[in-house]
Amino acid sequence: MRRPLRRLLLAVAGPAVAVVVAVVVIQTGSHHPSAIEKTARTRAAQAREVARRAGLPVEVQDLLARAAGAVGHRFTVTYRTGDGTTATLIQLPPSKRVDEASGTGADQIVRTLIVNGDGSFSCARRVGRWSCERATDAPVTVGAFTPDEIKATVERLSSQRDAYRFDVTHRRVAGAEATCLVSSPRHPQPNAPTGTLCISNEGAPLLVDGAAGRVEATAYKPSARAAALELPAPVR
Repeated sequence: MRRPLRRLLLAVAGPAVAVVVAVVVIQTGSHHPSAIEKTARTRAAQAREVARRAGLPVEVQDLLARAAGAVGHRFTVTYRTGDGTTATLIQLPPSKRVDEASGTGADQIVRTLIVNGDGSFSCARRVGRWSCERATDAPVTVGAFTPDEIKATVERLSSQRDAYRFDVTHRRVAGAEATCLVSSPRHPQPNAPTGTLCISNEGAPLLVDGAAGRVEATAYKPSARAAALELPAPVR
């Protein structure tokens, strides 16, 4: 699969918020729901502790913990990337699906990654017809942050505390309530970069805006259809 589907959101929200939001992250492990829930709780606790030790405000600790625990929640979110590609993530733990659509009308191509109880599958729709095959990569799991990304983000935030301020705000993104981490220079200068990361109540990334560009959700709901996790065509 093309890299945009393998790593949908890879953005830096300003020099003070080095946020890497990975929608599809390779990781082996159990697919039992209780294991997913345990993973979500563990990641959230780890994120909170790392942020606490770094001396970040409690509000920032809470936001990072929620983002890290997104792996355990169900939701459906659609993004439009800078090149006009539309990507949709459907997560119903422990199953998940990511669709990437490019082009319009009869020329539209959809590339899909589905992980369900039967394994990992790569599907594509061309000229209105679906085809599927077993994915050759390792099993995947979905989460807003991996532990390494949390650590890197916290280290960057901590190193910039003297030069930047971090505000946690609330707004609506894609029709959903979002909690946002906004970084801005303590001493504003012309063209000084700022950064914003917004997540849903379930921890799903809704907006990443910064020096590397902007990716924003266009639709969101805290639910997922089980039927969407079924393969659209037999495996070849």
